[in-house]
Amino acid sequence: MQVFHNYCCWLIFRINLRFTECSNSEIFALKLLQANNSLNNKTRMIRIFLLLLVIQIYPENGRAQVPELIRVEFFNPKGELNKWISIKDDATGLPVSPSFFEHKTTAWQKNGNTITTLPVAYVSGSYPRIGACFKVGSLANTCSGPEGQVQSNGFARGKMEFYTESGTFLTVELPAKELKGTGVSETYEYVPQPTSLALFTCVQYYEKFKITWEWAPSLSSTEWTIAGESEHPLYVTLDVPKPENPGAGYLHFHTLLYIGCKYGHGGKTNEELVSMVWNFIKEKNVRTVKGDVLKYYYNWTGNSPQAYKTDELLKFHDGRCQSWAKLFLDIFKMQGFQEEDNYIRATLVNSDFFLIKEWSATGAPGTSGNTEYPYENLKKISNFYQNNQYNWEKKEVDYLGGMAQGLEFNMNEFPLANFNLHVFTNVLGTLYDPSYGNKYDQIVQFGSERQLPGFKNAISGSFLEFPPNKMHIKLPLSTWDYFIVVPNSQGQNEDDY
Repeated sequence: MQVFHNYCCWLIFRINLRFTECSNSEIFALKLLQANNSLNNKTRMIRIFLLLLVIQIYPENGRAQVPELIRVEFFNPKGELNKWISIKDDATGLPVSPSFFEHKTTAWQKNGNTITTLPVAYVSGSYPRIGACFKVGSLANTCSGPEGQVQSNGFARGKMEFYTESGTFLTVELPAKELKGTGVSETYEYVPQPTSLALFTCVQYYEKFKITWEWAPSLSSTEWTIAGESEHPLYVTLDVPKPENPGAGYLHFHTLLYIGCKYGHGGKTNEELVSMVWNFIKEKNVRTVKGDVLKYYYNWTGNSPQAYKTDELLKFHDGRCQSWAKLFLDIFKMQGFQEEDNYIRATLVNSDFFLIKEWSATGAPGTSGNTEYPYENLKKISNFYQNNQYNWEKKEVDYLGGMAQGLEFNMNEFPLANFNLHVFTNVLGTLYDPSYGNKYDQIVQFGSERQLPGFKNAISGSFLEFPPNKMHIKLPLSTWDYFIVVPNSQGQNEDDY
């Protein structure tokens, strides 16, 4: 009986001892055990009961148990506020993190069985500061309260493992630090610490950036126990984003960051970044960070809103060529890259309007009586544009469908396709047309005109308009037809592009 009692006490004590080091209470328990052999059965049982009681109430008296991770916060790099990016919601333009102006973002939080996450963003080369909160027991679900109280609960550290831009597997650590009481029952803070290495030297995107948090009762412990794992989106830009310009529709929108970092992942130079992002844009399957398809002139009849600027395109998900050009350029402004004279407005010389592909003659010859513009179409005056279609009283040229953004989702087969002006971009000396996913030959200076010979490849033909409803059309363009660059209009927020 005596041996059994001693064994039970020793076993219970060792089960608890494996989580911590000896304290005054445990030393007292050991003395109880040592004295047990000289006592009668009744007294021995009382002391065993006292031992069990000490072990059970010890957590309330400072015993260092393995805590549970309940919150992870990211802070601005020390002394480098410009490398700490405020991500703006596409719809509202407000920071996605309500605590950003406190220079922190709660990137991961657990409340009961519910986990919430928020994205964080830094400029490459940053040393983010990261903090965490832990709880002991089942009652506390908050870490609010004063930090750094005298009471402590062991030590914690963080480990981040990922592949670098060169493909090398790398571990970045947060140093082991003592957990300090918050002033709220059984919650403890890991005071924010900078990462041991700079956070990348190129564009990066992690949908689930993982940190494994470990705990030990002391720094001398040989075994560290996992206290939790956090995962949340992380973005790293190539350089400091260009300042916001609300009047021009440019804020540090989440989708701009998402597209630039996800599809420019690994880019180390502006040239690499532009090439990688264009390879995504040209496929005409652009979505926002929330998965909404962005389209070009999808709804072009009735009172459907048409976006002119990036903020409107992200809000309405449907826009004109102006908004697509600005979206493309704003993606790079989010990465810290911007040029002058890169917003290009083009028009056709000698014709009133041009027809974006694809248009085809319904039969030959045309009946207009004009040898250069042989085909004749007559608009329906009352409802020429209706239900995103052209309505004709007579047609010798028919619209077969377009090639614009949204087509790859089978959502935009017939965008508007007759214009007298089109807008695209000039980036690093290359002409990119994000509305149609095309690249064109370079601008050619001819006398006082800046001509765009490559844009003809996107055009089926052109027409002259004779009010109220007559169109004389030629297909294809003649060899002497050409496009020119039109100076940017003032007062349209285009001089920033």
